[in-house]
Amino acid sequence: MFENVIFLDKTADQKTSISTDKKRTFGANVSDLFADSFFISDGLIGEFSDSKINKTIDWLRDENDKTNSELHRIIIEKIDEPIIQRKLAQMYSDKMKTDLARKLLQIELEEIQNRLKRM
Repeated sequence: MFENVIFLDKTADQKTSISTDKKRTFGANVSDLFADSFFISDGLIGEFSDSKINKTIDWLRDENDKTNSELHRIIIEKIDEPIIQRKLAQMYSDKMKTDLARKLLQIELEEIQNRLKRM
């Protein structure tokens, strides 16, 4: 299937050339293919988002720090990657003794139900 996809490489002198490597694309993760095509090596999350998420993770790991809980809750609620959001919401729920993880799952369930109604 890879014969229908053209991959690019950067040469040592920073010029772009067509890759001669055969890469597997059928059923591949589109984000990975995108990152490869645009020479993204530092991940697909933007630097700003990455820093906010990492600060929230650090805060969640500090069992004694309960300050700024509202800020971290808002950051978690804004994360659009469901796996990351669910894990951080569960950590937040455990730390703050709340039901944030359950609340976010309920919202997701309602969105799915609404999509099903429109079908």
